[in-house]
Amino acid sequence: MRSTWSYDSALTVFRGETTHKPLVDWQPSVLHPQLTQGQSLETGHAKSPDVVVVDRNGKQLDAGNYPSLKAVLPQLRERYASKVSGGKPSIETWINDPDGGLGESLHVIARGTPADLATTLDSRLQAAAEQAVTQRAQSSVAAVDTTTGGITSTALLEAGVRPSQPAPCPATTNFDNRKMFRNVENSSDLSATFQWDFAISCNTGFIKLAGTLAESSVPAAAKTYYGFGRTWNVGVPAYDGSVPGGSGDEMTRR
Repeated sequence: MRSTWSYDSALTVFRGETTHKPLVDWQPSVLHPQLTQGQSLETGHAKSPDVVVVDRNGKQLDAGNYPSLKAVLPQLRERYASKVSGGKPSIETWINDPDGGLGESLHVIARGTPADLATTLDSRLQAAAEQAVTQRAQSSVAAVDTTTGGITSTALLEAGVRPSQPAPCPATTNFDNRKMFRNVENSSDLSATFQWDFAISCNTGFIKLAGTLAESSVPAAAKTYYGFGRTWNVGVPAYDGSVPGGSGDEMTRR
C-alpha cells in the first residue's frame, strides 16, 4: 500500500559556541509544521471509523442540506464515534498530544467505511420545518407526534375539558383584564370546539380556557407526561427546559 504525502517544513541552523560547527535548532515543527512541544506523529488504523449521522430511515443528515443541525452533528459524532457498531477505520497519520489524547488527523492513507449513527429525526420533516421558519423572522418550529399533543392541552384534559366542549376562538382576547392576545392572521371561529382549537392552534381559545386551571396543573402535566424537570439524555449538551408555576399572564404562556 502506497500513499504520497507532501508538505513544507523549515529549520534553523546556528554555529556551536565552542565547536563553531553548524547545528540544527531542533523543534517538533521541523518534523511537521503543526507539531508543538511534546507532540508526536503516529501512523496506523484510526481509533474508530468515521461516523455518518442518519435519520430514522437511514438517510444521511448533513449541515449543507439541514443548516439547523450544523452545531448538533459534530457533537453527535464526537460523543458516539467510539460507541457505534459497524464501519471500518481508515489508515491515517495523526498527531498524538502529550497527555495521550488524539490530535488532528494529517493524512489519510486508505479510507475506511463509515459507521451509521441512527437518530429519530425524519429528514423529510426536518427539511419542511427548516423551510417553514425561513418564511418568518424570529420563528421556530417543533414537530409533535399527534398521539401526544401539547402540554397545555394535557392540563386542560386532565382538568375535565372534553374535545367536543365549546371553546370559541375569537381573533383577539384579553386575559385577566390586563393584556390583549391575538391569533396569527386574526383567524377566528366563535362556534369552535376545544378539538378545533387544538387542530389549528388557536391561541385565544386556549387562553380563554386557561383560567379554569390551577396554578400547579401545567407544571405537573409537563413533568408527568413530557419529562420537564426530569433528567434527560438527548445525545448532545442541551437545556431541557422547565415549566414554572404561576398565575395571571403566566398561564397564557404555556
